[in-house]
Amino acid sequence: MSQSLPPGQATPTQPQPFDQQAYAEGVRSFMAWVWAAALILGGAGYLLLSTGLLPYSGPILPIVAAGAGALALPFVIRWFVALSQQRAARDWWAALVAWVSIGAAGLLVAAFFELPPMILLLVLVWLIAAPFAAVYLGQPSRWWAALVFYVLMVLSALAGLSLMMPSRDMLAGFAILTIAIPLWLGYMRDQQNRWWMIFPAGILSLLSAGVLVISALRQPQATVPFFIVLNAALAFLFIALWLTRRSFDWALWIGGGFVGAAIVAIWLPSAATWAVVALSLGIYIAYRQIKSTQDKKSAQAGASTALPTGSASQPAQLSPPAPAQQTASSQPAAPSQKPAQPSSSPPPAPPSSSSAGQSLDNELTGASQRQQAQPQGPQPLTGFRPLNPFEVDKSNDDEN
Repeated sequence: MSQSLPPGQATPTQPQPFDQQAYAEGVRSFMAWVWAAALILGGAGYLLLSTGLLPYSGPILPIVAAGAGALALPFVIRWFVALSQQRAARDWWAALVAWVSIGAAGLLVAAFFELPPMILLLVLVWLIAAPFAAVYLGQPSRWWAALVFYVLMVLSALAGLSLMMPSRDMLAGFAILTIAIPLWLGYMRDQQNRWWMIFPAGILSLLSAGVLVISALRQPQATVPFFIVLNAALAFLFIALWLTRRSFDWALWIGGGFVGAAIVAIWLPSAATWAVVALSLGIYIAYRQIKSTQDKKSAQAGASTALPTGSASQPAQLSPPAPAQQTASSQPAAPSQKPAQPSSSPPPAPPSSSSAGQSLDNELTGASQRQQAQPQGPQPLTGFRPLNPFEVDKSNDDEN
């Protein structure tokens, strides 16, 4: 029995299953049309140029580069259509072919302008690395794409540094630094589970910094870009240390000093720019001293404010003695006067038997009254009166 839907609500459509065979057939048809168009246009153009029907006497490389760029056009269109229809995960190959075609066109243009071979190598490496970056950004779970991209970018960076004519020790220092950077990034992303990464990262960073500093001191006649890159690399090391441990604020000040040294190196390309680092570190030490002094003063002021009035820290004020006591105690005894002798009183007489009997009788009467005051149960039938032995002795004496 079909369930009726409320009016105005569309019937939900079931997603159609993916037909692999139909998709492969569509890809083959697309590629056939692309190759057909490329062969027809390429053959017609070559025929027109070779026969002179289309007069052209310039270099051939720009025409080939234009052809490579035109070949990427249908693949770019297919990729954008796949993005609009949310099926880019299946048509990723179209983006790759388009990028290869565009990269080939760029290399041909660079070769046409007769750039140095190292520049051509850098362009080629960047063109190869870009697709891996796109793969990682599209799906971060594919970490291997990020690793390949980083390795290619490191190679291109080292190749670019070789244009500044540094020493081999300097290149080795930068290479060690590039190994430490992924370890720092991995530690900062998950410090709880990747705590062990800080040890190799710190050791490699210190080794790299030492090699770079020693190489810079041994190579005083370096170029402006060399010292800019050197100071920027050292600034990155200390700023990365501060990002890892925010309590190391001294690392931030040293990193800022190296940033300033990189700026000063534009006009003074030498190791003398490290005076900016010393200046920054000195300002930091003075700042810490001033701040610690202010903190101590504020802590002492807060402690004195928190103490109550008349606390133990203040001396207790003694109250003056009474006037009579003060007069008696302050007047010294005259020499002629002698201290009064204590009056001798006769020894107390022994208690008589009648007084002892009276006191015992009073105690017994008080005890009986206290017992009567307390709540008691039913009274006994026979009363009890305690016997006083002194009264018995007294009656015997009267009879005698």
